[in-house]
Amino acid sequence: MGDFKHASNSVDFYGFNFEGAYRLKDSPILLGAAFNYSLYGSQLDKSSYVDNSGQTMRVRTNNNLISNRLFIRLQPDLPIFVQPYVEAAGGYNFFYTRETIRTRMFEEVLDAATLHNSGAFIYGFGGGLAFSIPETIVSIDLRANYFTGQKTDYLTKYDTNWNPDTEILEVNPRSSTTDMLMFQIGVSIEID
Repeated sequence: MGDFKHASNSVDFYGFNFEGAYRLKDSPILLGAAFNYSLYGSQLDKSSYVDNSGQTMRVRTNNNLISNRLFIRLQPDLPIFVQPYVEAAGGYNFFYTRETIRTRMFEEVLDAATLHNSGAFIYGFGGGLAFSIPETIVSIDLRANYFTGQKTDYLTKYDTNWNPDTEILEVNPRSSTTDMLMFQIGVSIEID
């Protein structure tokens, strides 16, 4: 959102999230932690620049985000199949771009390097609905969260370029605040 959306050319993040929470005894309050991995860009170049042997190399560049958060959630235990909740969270986003080089897709990695990494603290709020599946401990969870993120540097798939004249990989990071609106769908399991 905001500067992040404009500076990054509106990249989309796709990934997975694991979290666990503990309900305080006889309380609607849950305390928890979440780990999220997202991919927000990937580029494949088939090039012979790596060793000048004339053999085509597969150069894969992935833009990644790892996010760790602590949260507090207000989720009353209602006697209906839909359990609404609201939450506040804070944590840290770690952006990194990694490049791997192979001769073929499933061959051994010949070289790998992290081209750039940076981080930013985040905080925000959100809410969701947990739809209980009758006679099970499983729920389907729909959620939206808004996070305000500090300013940091990061790469997108448009920010690296191999210059054949100088034989140098040019890396040009972008910089902005990192505000995000995150939508999630998931499965929750409640253990007593």
